[in-house]
Amino acid sequence: MHELRRIFRHSGLADGVKGPLPLREWFDRAYANLLKGYRSQYVYKNAIANQLLLRRHSMRESALLTEFNAGVSKADAVLINGTSTVYEIKSEFDSTQRLESQLRSYGEIFDRIYVCTHASQVKHIEPILPPHVGLILLSSRYSLEEVREAQSNKRRVVPEMIFHSLRRAEYCSIVQKRFGALPSSPPAEISLACHALFSTLAPEVAHDDMVEVLRARQGATRPGLVEFIKGLPASLRAAALYADLTTRHQDALTRLLDKAVNFA
Repeated sequence: MHELRRIFRHSGLADGVKGPLPLREWFDRAYANLLKGYRSQYVYKNAIANQLLLRRHSMRESALLTEFNAGVSKADAVLINGTSTVYEIKSEFDSTQRLESQLRSYGEIFDRIYVCTHASQVKHIEPILPPHVGLILLSSRYSLEEVREAQSNKRRVVPEMIFHSLRRAEYCSIVQKRFGALPSSPPAEISLACHALFSTLAPEVAHDDMVEVLRARQGATRPGLVEFIKGLPASLRAAALYADLTTRHQDALTRLLDKAVNFA
């Protein structure tokens, strides 16, 4: 708490505040300042969490994953519901130098691919977008506006690349489902044997099975998660989703955010 007090005082965010405020209100003050002066990657991720996951979809049937391994890249945000949608964020402060290679990696794994960016980046980004990749702008009013709709890509995904993006328990469950049992290989060789089988799956089958196991990482498998996330200040929802907190830590954070503190 001492470090937070130092930050709020040094930044001027505590100026003019009379008396203590709940900690959740201090975070919202800091976030409002970010929106005005520094729309970082977190601002974009939080917009995706609030406007796409929580407003358009049911958290009980969806998952929002971040820093997801996708070939040689890490996806900024992946929304899993009835399909997979990846969002590559290019804020006004980001370079677009690696964008083409990132989009190639995403095309091997995900159904729908979007670049989420600022209006000033469009002239650099739009000429290099493949026809199936969509484009979303984060407007000055902090709303996500679809400029170009993404087209389905799942018939072009590569099962081998999907395999490498999954956890061991996840690809094992898919292999068992599709082939009736896990390979009768020594434990040290199970991964290689599963990889050989997984790579024979049809692209659409591998993709849809990936969606099923990834959706289980969040949402319906986490009782109370929906209520916890919706009860947080809007400024912290993406951070809480990406932190993947235990129920005990969720309760502790909720109590802390309700605590009145004085940073002035």
